Amino acid sequence: MAVLGQFSPPSSGAFHVSFVDALKDLLKFQSAHGSPFMINAFPFYYYENNRSPETLAFCLFQPNSGQLDLKSNITYMNMFDVEVDVVRSTLNAMGYKDMEIIVAHTGWPYEHSSNEVGPSLE
Repeated sequence: MAVLGQFSPPSSGAFHVSFVDALKDLLKFQSAHGSPFMINAFPFYYYENNRSPETLAFCLFQPNSGQLDLKSNITYMNMFDVEVDVVRSTLNAMGYKDMEIIVAHTGWPYEHSSNEVGPSLE
C-alpha cells in the first residue's frame, strides 16, 4: 500500500509518482507472465492515523455509516474493501484491468507497542 500516492477516493487510486516508472516495468513483466499483483492490506494503519469510534468500526467490519466514493457511487462499509479497490483502480488506470490481485498479508495488531495506537485483546 506504500506505493500508492492517491488513495482517496478509491476510484481515483494512483501509484506514487516516484514509483511509477519502476512499477510500469514490473507490471509489464507480471502481465506477460500471468502473475498476480500481491498486496498487504492492513486497515489498522488507517485507524492509527484517523482515530475515532467510527473509524474503528469501519476498520473492524462493524456497523458504521460507510464511506461514499462519489466518482464510482460505491459506498464502502470497511477499510479492507477500500484498500483492495484502490489497488484495482490503480491497476486499471495503468492498463492492467485483467491482472489478478491477491491479498498476501492482512491482520490487526493484538498487543500494544509504543508505536501502535488502539490495539488490545478486545
